[in-house]
Amino acid sequence: MHSPPRPPPCRQQHHHQPTQQLSGTAPDFARRRDPEQLQRRRQALWAQATAPAKNVALAAFMLYMMGNSLQIFSIIMTLGALAAPLAAIWGSGAAFPRDPDGKVSPVLPRLLYCLVHGGQLALVLHKLSAMGLLPTEPSDWLSWAPAPAPAHVAGGAL
Repeated sequence: MHSPPRPPPCRQQHHHQPTQQLSGTAPDFARRRDPEQLQRRRQALWAQATAPAKNVALAAFMLYMMGNSLQIFSIIMTLGALAAPLAAIWGSGAAFPRDPDGKVSPVLPRLLYCLVHGGQLALVLHKLSAMGLLPTEPSDWLSWAPAPAPAHVAGGAL
């Protein structure tokens, strides 16, 4: 979090001795403010983790409206929708860095973030399967299957 900007310095003509700060006031203030700051950090992490959930419904509607026909536009849009959650999951470490104090754990928000993007990834994979672009049937792999040996050999009659 950013701290508010400092006010401009005052211009005074006379010099005075700086006041001594009481030894107990600064740590008390820091102790009182620390739970509030930790709570704000946790809320920010959870807000960041749940923000992509709003995009899942939009992606589902977009994938539905494209139809299942094989056209270049629908293929490119589907592959773009495939790349977005993969890039987000891959970059989740940068999106949820470790807390330097070690007081706020980003593990659960990061896991939720990855699960939300995993749901979007599942929608895209379903769309690719519906378009027939995923090899899900045995007939999709026939070019790699070995040719079966012939059961009978027929010869010509002469």
